[in-house]
Amino acid sequence: MALLVPISFAAFILASLVLGLRLLALSRRTGELPELAIAIDFLAAGVVGYGLLAALGVQAVPGPWYDAARIACSAGLALGAGAVAVFTREVFRPKEGWALLFVVAILGALFWSTSVTALVPRGPGLSHVPAPEFWAGTFGNFASYGWTAAESARWRRLLRRRARVGVAVDAVVANRLLLWAVASLAVCTVAGVYAVVRLAGLDDPPPPVLVGCAACVLVAALANALAFLPPAAYRRWLLSGARPAAA
Repeated sequence: MALLVPISFAAFILASLVLGLRLLALSRRTGELPELAIAIDFLAAGVVGYGLLAALGVQAVPGPWYDAARIACSAGLALGAGAVAVFTREVFRPKEGWALLFVVAILGALFWSTSVTALVPRGPGLSHVPAPEFWAGTFGNFASYGWTAAESARWRRLLRRRARVGVAVDAVVANRLLLWAVASLAVCTVAGVYAVVRLAGLDDPPPPVLVGCAACVLVAALANALAFLPPAAYRRWLLSGARPAAA
């Protein structure tokens, strides 16, 4: 179990790097915003944010670099969450006025959180203080990833209904919606755990809790990899007659 934490974070960071670069290349070819937004999420939050979060968690950052790493970690996580909010509105609610206002609220909270984090150095041993900017960032992350998970699950239910009445459904797309919802909920769970840990006055989760977070991170890595880079055998299984939208 001791190896689960480094393996999970390494898998998540590696998957985020590969998927982020592939989606970034795809967005350059298509010029579409959704691909670019998810690429930013993977690279900013998945690689930079979670990479530095892991380094800070194991105290691998020297004291003089602690604040710089903390700021970069906060900025990476905020940029990724903001990109997910933009993606969710663009894909699922492009014509809804309330969705645009929700995105603005999320981006505002994330920007304020990151700005204050950058302006107020805290140093090692003080990061457990539940400052207002921490809660603003927590809201931004919960709102962004929770919203995209809910919208993905809603659209998958719609596809299941269509499948039940005999309407052709793209099994790969339906499965991607499910996996994206699972990965987003896993990220929400990790954010929730860290919020509780901060409320308890701790810098980092206790070892058993950290193992649980690592399991969520591993689930997110696997779900994202299967959603955006499914192996040929997995795609064949999805298209073989087992229609996941109707499962």
